[in-house]
Amino acid sequence: MAAWGMAVAGQSVSSTQPFKGLLHEHPAIDYRSPAVSTLIVEANRKLEAGATYDSRRGYLAAALEAFDIPVSSQLLLFSKTGVQQALTSPQNPRAFYFNDRVIVGHVPGAAFMEVAVHDPNGGARFYTLPQDPAVRPALTASGECLRCHVSSITMAVPGFIARSMYTGRDGRTHPKLGSFLVDHRRDYTERWGGWFVTGAPDTLRHLGNTIVSNPEVAPSATASDVPSLEGRAPTERYMSPYSDVTALAVFDHQMHAMNLLTRFTWEARATAASGTPDFQNGALGDLVRETADYLLLVDEAPLEGPITGGSGFAEWFTAQGPKDARGRSLREFDRRTRLFRYHGSYMIYSPVVDAMPVAARQALYARMRLVLDGRDPAPRYQQLAADDRQAVLEILSATKPDWK
Repeated sequence: MAAWGMAVAGQSVSSTQPFKGLLHEHPAIDYRSPAVSTLIVEANRKLEAGATYDSRRGYLAAALEAFDIPVSSQLLLFSKTGVQQALTSPQNPRAFYFNDRVIVGHVPGAAFMEVAVHDPNGGARFYTLPQDPAVRPALTASGECLRCHVSSITMAVPGFIARSMYTGRDGRTHPKLGSFLVDHRRDYTERWGGWFVTGAPDTLRHLGNTIVSNPEVAPSATASDVPSLEGRAPTERYMSPYSDVTALAVFDHQMHAMNLLTRFTWEARATAASGTPDFQNGALGDLVRETADYLLLVDEAPLEGPITGGSGFAEWFTAQGPKDARGRSLREFDRRTRLFRYHGSYMIYSPVVDAMPVAARQALYARMRLVLDGRDPAPRYQQLAADDRQAVLEILSATKPDWK
């Protein structure tokens, strides 16, 4: 499947595996088990009960409804990457729609849609949905996706890949000019090559909406105040005229968070199968610290001016909660100097965290509390203001039942 998720943006990452082989083949993981995500079972039930086929977009609207994914999350990618690259270009971009656990990919004119689910026990699982009114709409597991979606880029687990790539007018990428793997630590000047971007201010420099005109010269990051894609892309083929900058920034954060949570969980399970995991030292100790830092948004790239978006995604995202008694939530945005208001990720509420081995989850929480309490004097944590750290502690204590 496509370049969807996050890899580590120039940061060190634990790669030592206790299992000599692919981690998803470890007996304690059993990734190739025929077990199907409950999200897929429920979505197929809804699709079978009454999915309506649209001549322009096929079963896209039905799929979004089945997974409770908002149209406002739409992102448009115009680089020729992924399994449907032959159909993808600036004139026919590939659309992505997402919520906390599911990503739906749609290319106008394609024979099928792509769906990826972050399963509590199975990591990233991939499916296709046929775009044929004569075929019963049902999601089918796709093993071919693992050819690209298990690599060092995905932390060696079935995961997601998001790239920023210099892209020409025909949608072809120019890898010799360079490319960037993206998460929330990646500077905005290196993000979104090959993507349309709407709602970004004229103060935020990025590579979105940029077309390579000279294959020997990489274009510089520029600010592009594009309120909508009307006149730039065939918006009538899509659910929305936006490729929302706020949704893109959230996507950047979320995809690598998914990979990181899967890797940490699987390392803990694989290690526990042959002994007692050591969450203080070695590969697991590194993963505890890296996962905690990521969920606390340490090293988040600063924003150069406020971002908006315009699609309604920010309003939808913020409304999801949960909130404490004072109405505070880890889903609140800043969008002026940084993306989120608080230094705490909403991905702490992921079912993957809840499904972690108890000892692994406790070790992760303990590390996060150590940083939030100000007990780690390392300079990299000094950017976390005391009142911000206290707010995150209070929000988690009120909204995460097992936090204490």
